[in-house]
Amino acid sequence: MTWTPAKWYVLVHGLQPIACALPHVHACVPACLRAYVQAALLSCLVHTEKGDDEAPPLREELSGPYRALQDAARRIAQVSQDCKIEIDVEEYVQSFRSEMMELVFAWVNGAKFIDICAMTKQFEGSIIRVIRRLEELARQL
Repeated sequence: MTWTPAKWYVLVHGLQPIACALPHVHACVPACLRAYVQAALLSCLVHTEKGDDEAPPLREELSGPYRALQDAARRIAQVSQDCKIEIDVEEYVQSFRSEMMELVFAWVNGAKFIDICAMTKQFEGSIIRVIRRLEELARQL
């Protein structure tokens, strides 16, 4: 199946009831966010590759939700520590990487793949992998 931005939009909108039902997801992905912002935010959950790229500055529409995601991750890590689970809070927070947010935002808004590739130094395969993982995440939810 080919995933177009329109199909992704429909898929993400289908996640909104689930986001409201799961408090930890709701804190990170509130239903009031537009679908393309939700998709960009979810890219932080699936992008795990460490690279030399510094995250590009995020537009205001993305920076607020990303800060909320970091705050939620910090709370989860602190509760884990309170429960005697060894975890480095800042390392856990930093594991939610924002490098792909702008790219996913552009893709869901209809940008061509070649234009998305020009936005980053990430390899094309890494971009494709993130988009596929987003699809898998959406299907699992």
